[in-house]
Amino acid sequence: MRFIRHVKKPGWGVGRVLEDDREDVLVFFEAVGPKKLRKAVAELEEVPDSDVGPSDLLRHVKADAKGKYAAPPLTFEEMVQNFLRIEEAASTTRTTSRRSASIRRRPSRSLRTS
Repeated sequence: MRFIRHVKKPGWGVGRVLEDDREDVLVFFEAVGPKKLRKAVAELEEVPDSDVGPSDLLRHVKADAKGKYAAPPLTFEEMVQNFLRIEEAASTTRTTSRRSASIRRRPSRSLRTS
């Protein structure tokens, strides 16, 4: 199994390479599911196998009868752990966005007199 990360899409999380040909790569990302990417355009970096846990969702992705890839159903505990991991990775991006948004949205003062 080969795992990668899209450099410009950190919110997608880690992905497992499902198919790889000369021009394209099909990757199942933990946060967004399957994506077909052009190798010449996508900035991908390898993720060491040791960084992906033995019970991780990505290790259990399978194709159905129609050839569509899907992750198996998760237990509640697995869903919580995946959510926390993805939320932690995205928190720095959201914090930065909130700060800049709060600067832009200063409350307007009303000059009404009664």
